[in-house]
Amino acid sequence: MRKREREATAHRFEDLTHRVTTVQTTMAAGPLERHYIAADISIITCSICLNTYNDPKSLPCHHTFCKDCLNDCVGNRSRIACPLCRLEVSVPHGGVSAFGTNFVIRNLVDSAQRLVDIMPESEATADCSIKDDRTCPVHPSKEMRYFCETHGVPICEDCLFTDHNEHKTKRLQDIMPGKEEELVQLVSQAKKKLTALGEKPQFIREAVASIETNMQTVIQDVIEATTESIVRLEDSMKSQRDALIKQIEKQCRDNISVLSDDRSSIERDRSLLADTIHLSEAAATHKDALEILSCIEALKELGVLGQDEEKVLAPMLTFVPASPNASYSLGSVTTEDGKISDVEEEVTECGSSIALANDSETSYEYSSDKKKGSIYPKPIQIIRFGHKGSEEGEFDHPVAVIATDKGLFVLDQNNHRMQIFELTGKFKRSFPVSLPEETGSKPCSFALHPTTDRLAVLDSGLKVVKLFTKRGKFLQTLGKGQLKEPSIV
Repeated sequence: MRKREREATAHRFEDLTHRVTTVQTTMAAGPLERHYIAADISIITCSICLNTYNDPKSLPCHHTFCKDCLNDCVGNRSRIACPLCRLEVSVPHGGVSAFGTNFVIRNLVDSAQRLVDIMPESEATADCSIKDDRTCPVHPSKEMRYFCETHGVPICEDCLFTDHNEHKTKRLQDIMPGKEEELVQLVSQAKKKLTALGEKPQFIREAVASIETNMQTVIQDVIEATTESIVRLEDSMKSQRDALIKQIEKQCRDNISVLSDDRSSIERDRSLLADTIHLSEAAATHKDALEILSCIEALKELGVLGQDEEKVLAPMLTFVPASPNASYSLGSVTTEDGKISDVEEEVTECGSSIALANDSETSYEYSSDKKKGSIYPKPIQIIRFGHKGSEEGEFDHPVAVIATDKGLFVLDQNNHRMQIFELTGKFKRSFPVSLPEETGSKPCSFALHPTTDRLAVLDSGLKVVKLFTKRGKFLQTLGKGQLKEPSIV
């Protein structure tokens, strides 16, 4: 917002400055022309009191207001919010008077005053009761004739011997050649910047058009990739479905064939048993000893004295669908070296099968066999922070990291310290994990207690475990002389 306001003010400055510099030529012009020039005074009008600036003072945000208007806004406060952009600024020790005077505005006011002075009274269109602002704002009875190079402000003779007595100062007329040259250079640079700013809107329009075109292109890429993937997935699922149906049909036909064979065998056994019973009854009637003995032996062979045959149960099939948690991801859109990366599939092509879960159970289990790829999206880098070094937030061989809802704990081995970061990667604090009197220390692993404020660091060099609080206070050493080759805790 402030940038746009400064650009607008720059345009207005250039326009009005051009008009003021041509005052001499307009003095001889007609009444209507002079009236037009005098009427355009918005650039020298205070936005608070809506009157012509009286002792214009500039805030650090470059907005200008009357000194008295700012005094009313400040009151007894040490900070003030700019009435236009709301930027908060500190009030100098000298009060509002110590804010810089806007000499450009003041000179424009002077020029407007002189223009009004040459107009007939009936043509004056603004309240131009303006005093001579060449007087010192600190010593109103004195005219500013000197320039403090230390502070870069014009001063009066009293200021020269009081507040600026030890500063580097010169007479205003002595610095004019250099300042005039500086002004010419700054105006030249400002015009170049103004030209550059004029070209930026077209650049932004072209950039917006490029982004919109790029958006449509990438969206179309995603749609095409989605369509192709849906077709492939549908074909793959149909193939798996057909394979499952064929396998189910084969399994059921095999079961039916087994039962059919059992039925034929049962019919044969039934017929043979019926015939043997008939012969045995006849032998019992005839009371022939040899026939009776033969029938007894035949009935024993047929298992009459054994247990009854159990009913044969055909195993039933059960379909177990794939896990509903399995995910299907087309890919991701990222920027790399200014180019949009291709959208790639990350989805596996799965094969399916059914198998008897257990010989003693009458259910079948459906399972998927991963052919290639992964059904889960590839890892995507969320944040990256830190680089090699020994300062805060730098690492020299980090060997372990644990993420919690409180932040990231990183064990920095060669720096012998634990570093803690916010989840955004912003450094929070660190503490040493090797004691001052220790030699040969080599921290290699650590663990956080889930419920207490405890942290355990494994030192493979000293073959011990050290306990700390999560704030870095050392508590005790464990396992001294008891560990051989510890590698993880």
